[in-house]
Amino acid sequence: MNDLEVFVNPRVVPEQVYENNQLLMPDHLEVERDVFRPVLEVTFDGRTLVDGDFVSANPEIVLRLWDENPYLLKKDTTGIRIFLEYPCSAGSCDDDPSVYFSRTDVTWFPATDTSDFIVRFTPANLPDGEYRFSVSIEDASGNAIGFEPYSITFLVQRESSVLMLAPFPNPSAGSVVFTLVISGEDHPDEMDITVFSTDGRELRRLSSRHIVVGTNEIVWDGSRESGQRLPDGLYLYRVRLWRDGAPQLLKVPLHATYLRGGYGKIVLQR
Repeated sequence: MNDLEVFVNPRVVPEQVYENNQLLMPDHLEVERDVFRPVLEVTFDGRTLVDGDFVSANPEIVLRLWDENPYLLKKDTTGIRIFLEYPCSAGSCDDDPSVYFSRTDVTWFPATDTSDFIVRFTPANLPDGEYRFSVSIEDASGNAIGFEPYSITFLVQRESSVLMLAPFPNPSAGSVVFTLVISGEDHPDEMDITVFSTDGRELRRLSSRHIVVGTNEIVWDGSRESGQRLPDGLYLYRVRLWRDGAPQLLKVPLHATYLRGGYGKIVLQR
């Protein structure tokens, strides 16, 4: 509870009495504590990670804390704990997984009126294996992001490979999602997916240079290059990737039949 005091002419202009210039209102304003939880966004190399996904051996992990309170800004690292659990094969499982702010690969930026609180963590040369990354964090009022810390697992595999999953849905009533899971120390330079008619005419080419180590998705909306929607029927697709100017080999799960010789089939059935 806060007292409110209003004073007119604080002895600037002479008056016979000043008592009637003052209004005192004890316990007039009740200030409630900030009880709303902040929101934490965690990205790996600029993307939101899927649990168990692949990550490069030199990832950039960014924590962004958003809080609705514009008056109490997060200005320090109080209430923040970051953990990175390494694979047991890389050392003792009893090693301290804590990531301290004194490390050279950790930088942080306080919240301002125009920007959120940010932590940037850039571990280097991670050995192959499965990792667990966890974060517990509080806003300036001490509110945690939730009852449980943020936690996710990821894989590091230095051997380069590209695994293509089955396009989904297939048959499709509209859009089709092509998913490629990429592992290795770096990603291919370019990728394109071309859709053909059954007589070999090229109908649509989807290309992307924004490829990451991990899960990549490209969506085809069932239309030709002009944007015109294609009729129901059977269509062919071809997936190609390049690294250093050379084609990149695609893999599919054992006994999979949806991609043979670099080509597959899609059925549109609206």
